[in-house]
Amino acid sequence: MDHPDYSYPRGLFAALVRDVLLLRRRSFRKDAKACIEKLDPPLQVLGKENIPQHGRCVVTMNHYHRAGFGAQWIALAIAASVPADMHWMMTGEFTSLAVSSTPLTEFVPTTLTAGIANLFSLAYW
Repeated sequence: MDHPDYSYPRGLFAALVRDVLLLRRRSFRKDAKACIEKLDPPLQVLGKENIPQHGRCVVTMNHYHRAGFGAQWIALAIAASVPADMHWMMTGEFTSLAVSSTPLTEFVPTTLTAGIANLFSLAYW
């Protein structure tokens, strides 16, 4: 195997859609742990001793991605590794989803981002 297998748990997306439609909240940490548990080979955390076990802290991340690896896996790994629920903030949309700039292609990424923020109780602006 040249690259890890980044796959999602069976039924996760159906559960996300269901909860969006029913306006139910989800735990990002719980979903992240379910995703990270499926990684093959398993996640390796370097510098684990630097992860605070209690108290407040600020975690920042960059949006690295490459073919076969999306930036969402960074957020999933962080959420699964920190021993507490975190307060996440998002400051943009999924603009790469838009093929061309039309009212519809601008509406969909913005609505999708707002829906995800609401689903996981994220701060979004």
